[in-house]
Amino acid sequence: MSDFTMKLKDILTDGLRAVSKAAGNVAGATRYKLDELDRVSRRREAIGELGEKVYEMFQAGVEMPEDALPLLNELAALEEGLQTMRAEHAEQKAANKQKKQEDAAARKEQRAAEKAARAAAKQAADTALADAQADMEAAEAFIPVEEAADVQEAAPVLEVAGVQDAEEAKEKREDDMMLM
Repeated sequence: MSDFTMKLKDILTDGLRAVSKAAGNVAGATRYKLDELDRVSRRREAIGELGEKVYEMFQAGVEMPEDALPLLNELAALEEGLQTMRAEHAEQKAANKQKKQEDAAARKEQRAAEKAARAAAKQAADTALADAQADMEAAEAFIPVEEAADVQEAAPVLEVAGVQDAEEAKEKREDDMMLM
């Protein structure tokens, strides 16, 4: 091999060794940190468990050292406050649920009332339409068959003028036209 390629090979090999060593160092440091965090976490859990056991003993009436009493009394007050807070939260949650149910019932009643109002309005409109159709049929009965094409014109005239037949309505209309 040439001198250049040998130097290049040596440089690359040295670089790869350095990268490998650095990666190993990072992995080792990370492993150490994870082990340390795991032990610190377990230590906190153990202290917490010990504290719970001591607190349970305090609640059971076991005599405790004087310097631990202020902290144990504070824990008792915190426990009482926590129970009160949870009870208030449960009451608030129940009240909110009740309000939601009442609101839903009110909305349901509102929708039912609106539906009933729409049905009543439709019924009134249908009745008015039926009455109008009956009036039209009654008006058509007074108009002779040969003038049936003028039903739309004659019906309002008959109704307004108070006339009894189409002939009378026609005369009234002609009189009105001359006045204009």
